[in-house]
Amino acid sequence: MTPALNSTAPPASRPPLVVAEPERPFWGFGEVFITAAAFLVAQQVTAMLVFREAGKYAARGTFLLGIEVVAYVAVFAVLALLFARYRQPLLKSLAWIRQPFKPLHLVA
Repeated sequence: MTPALNSTAPPASRPPLVVAEPERPFWGFGEVFITAAAFLVAQQVTAMLVFREAGKYAARGTFLLGIEVVAYVAVFAVLALLFARYRQPLLKSLAWIRQPFKPLHLVA
């Protein structure tokens, strides 16, 4: 006899199937917010510092590219400092792996 759908019968006493242990990051939302804030601040500061030269380079896009490069370098520096606090390597913590191709092949 099968139990009714609304029955309060206890579930089977078998343990749940665990395929893999859940991964728990060592960092939390505080580090995510700090990183996002560092990116926005770095982008704005960089834009203000080089705003005078924007007229020369804005048409070619190198101005905006320079702002983004400096902002991303600042973000990676903040991430490296945050992860150093936990004594964890930056790229391994971001789950980066060695690529089977050379980055130069993406350019060519």
